[in-house]
Amino acid sequence: GITILAFNLVLYHRIVKKAGLIRTFQIGTIMLIFLTAMMPEIATFTVDPNNPSYSDDASQVLPSPNIPLWIMLSLMLVLFWCCRQMQMTTVIQLISNSVLPAQMGSANGIGQSFVALTRTCAPAISP
Repeated sequence: GITILAFNLVLYHRIVKKAGLIRTFQIGTIMLIFLTAMMPEIATFTVDPNNPSYSDDASQVLPSPNIPLWIMLSLMLVLFWCCRQMQMTTVIQLISNSVLPAQMGSANGIGQSFVALTRTCAPAISP
């Protein structure tokens, strides 16, 4: 929560100023695709004590041998959520820019209703 708030307050508007709304959405989408593809690679940061290449020296340095895994997982998830936030905020701005000010409330209400409907139905229809 705090990371996304800081991202929106500090970085998002700078990215939009330099790249524009459509390019910002594209950047967020490309980064999200890359991060999603890299997610299975996080497993390479696990340490298996049964592996012959594992040394006891690592257990003396780190309180838990899986700390690198949790650091990478946390970093990936923060970047993942920042990319999703970048996409969502851009879509909301694009919707708001596409209608007249008198119709902005209706357009945002319809858009948010579809988001809520999708988030409600998605778990039921997913495999």
